Amino acid sequence: MFNRYPIYLLALILLSACSSDTDKNTESTTEKITQEIADKAVTAIQDPLEKARKAAEIVEQHNQQTEKDTQNMK
Repeated sequence: MFNRYPIYLLALILLSACSSDTDKNTESTTEKITQEIADKAVTAIQDPLEKARKAAEIVEQHNQQTEKDTQNMK
């Protein structure tokens, strides 16, 4: 019976060492998923803002051209 204790102790040490590696991988996976979600959120916010900036620029150019045309007619 006492001869089995070293085997149980060795198994316990090996299993505890494996679980800490799993925790590191889990943290790494969690960080990756968090980063992916953050990137998607940034893209979801930045794309409409960029489109709005481009639209505002087009409107501004159109307004300037209309103003020039109006001044030339006078």
